[in-house]
Amino acid sequence: MRGNCLRISALLAALGSFAGCSPPTERGAISRDSKSPGQIALVRGSHLYLIKPDGSAEREIASNVAEEMPIEWSRNGRFIIYSGIAQGGVSDLWAIETDRHSTTVLPANLTRLTSGVARSPAISPDSKRVAFMRDQPAGLYVLTLGSVDPPRRLTHDGQLDQIPTWSPDGKSIVYGELVFTDESAVEKFRMQLLIAKYDPASAGVAPATPIPAGDGASDSPALSPMPSDSPYALAFRAHRRGNDEIALLDPVHLAAPEINLTKSWADEHDPVWSPDGARLAFWRRTKTAHELWTFRPDGTDAVQVCTLRAEPAPGPVEWSGDSRQIAFSFAHAHAGILIVESAGGIPRRIGDGTQIKWR
Repeated sequence: MRGNCLRISALLAALGSFAGCSPPTERGAISRDSKSPGQIALVRGSHLYLIKPDGSAEREIASNVAEEMPIEWSRNGRFIIYSGIAQGGVSDLWAIETDRHSTTVLPANLTRLTSGVARSPAISPDSKRVAFMRDQPAGLYVLTLGSVDPPRRLTHDGQLDQIPTWSPDGKSIVYGELVFTDESAVEKFRMQLLIAKYDPASAGVAPATPIPAGDGASDSPALSPMPSDSPYALAFRAHRRGNDEIALLDPVHLAAPEINLTKSWADEHDPVWSPDGARLAFWRRTKTAHELWTFRPDGTDAVQVCTLRAEPAPGPVEWSGDSRQIAFSFAHAHAGILIVESAGGIPRRIGDGTQIKWR
């Protein structure tokens, strides 16, 4: 046990710490620079790989990775956070360095749970904290990198199944909760979005406010990463008029009217902001195809990026850092990672995998 702690301490010391903080023994700290070249992290089987956007230089950096759980880059690109494969019903969040081979470095356990599954990590804008979901006890949690304190439980919600997303100022977290609708309804549960206020100086449960759902369920929240003249920074999938639309809300003034961006009779899903906050990407499901679209946040300048005429549905998209390319996973025939120019074009395959994250 002592040897394991020393190895983890060495890993975290290599990652670096915040000014005025000594290298921690349990959790790493993340610096805020962003200088490493663009890379794509992907999960294949139970292994985590890095690959260049042109499909070259693939290398494995971790094993025992939960294949269906989201992964997250640190903001300086020096390590990746992922959920480990459950051992005895317990699945922790782990951090692994990206610039060393997996045989020369061990991952660091960030959560050290005694029960349950930790998943869906999201790093705060200041790179000091990680929000994540846990199922036992169920709720939204936040851990402080560089601290030996246990993660703080922000909510006591019973059913959570959404990736949390931070507001740009780090003061709020949007997440999803399964709520009971009606015993007589065909679908007795639906997804509801909530926004929890986060104050690092406070302890215990944080106040959470339901986001207006209109006449149906809401999910897949995405907050704009950049400040904007428009307050409508929260994009999400909204079930309206019998189909799924992409909608926008003002996350500060929730009473403000919702903006329906798509207004189509097709089903749209998985909105994702470009890194510069200038465009939104989303999938549109028609009767015959899956179409990838982008447009400006005001709904103008729509671009049909590509069309996939096969099943199953592709995974959520990942933008390149310069917003010029888009990557996604597509499990037709076998799981593959495709990249396409955001201005439109023919997708090219760069490798196999499921969960992806581009930095």
